[in-house]
Amino acid sequence: MRVRDIMTTTLVTATIATTFQELVDLMIRHDVSGIPVIDGDGRPVGIVTEADIIAKEAYRSFMFRPPDRSIGQQENTWAAKSRGLRAGDLMTVPARTVRPDDLVRMAAARMVAMGVNRFPVVDDTGRLVGIVSRSDVLRVFHRSDDEIRLAVDATLADPLLVPEGHAVTATVDGGVVTLDGSVRLASHVRLVDHTIHDVPGVVDVVNHLAVADAVAVPAATAGA
Repeated sequence: MRVRDIMTTTLVTATIATTFQELVDLMIRHDVSGIPVIDGDGRPVGIVTEADIIAKEAYRSFMFRPPDRSIGQQENTWAAKSRGLRAGDLMTVPARTVRPDDLVRMAAARMVAMGVNRFPVVDDTGRLVGIVSRSDVLRVFHRSDDEIRLAVDATLADPLLVPEGHAVTATVDGGVVTLDGSVRLASHVRLVDHTIHDVPGVVDVVNHLAVADAVAVPAATAGA
């Protein structure tokens, strides 16, 4: 599954000049927790999140007490944002992005590794075309066992995805797919396993597949 299959294309965006109040209004009115900030060409330059916004309340006292750099004081990033008035002051930079053709698993891995909740999605020119969030990834698993079984059966019947000549059956319980039956070649066991893992909604795969064309090796004789 690719990012383009799950990304949101109805976009709420801001510019670096969007005011603090406008950002709050956009988040509440559209029920979003992050807003890409774009330049005049539609390319993301940063992103403003709820955390960036609430820094103003969390660090309100710092709004009136900037650090004394003459004695080497360093300013907390959030304290600096608490004095921000526009998206350009509040946004997190750089804007880390993904592409529509990226695998969902790759985008999800980057979310986990980087501790972010969303990525702007850009085309080959760098222009914003969508946004993919953790909730979008979660929806991949929001499928009933019947829906998953139908998708698995369709996958097993597709010769472009699974080699022909197999006798594989699948059952689904709690999103876990159990594969029984046989395939023609040993290499097909792993291929089928990986292909079924990629079916949207599949939580895990229990693989009981045998190889139909496996050749039994004769036992060595006692005198050999």
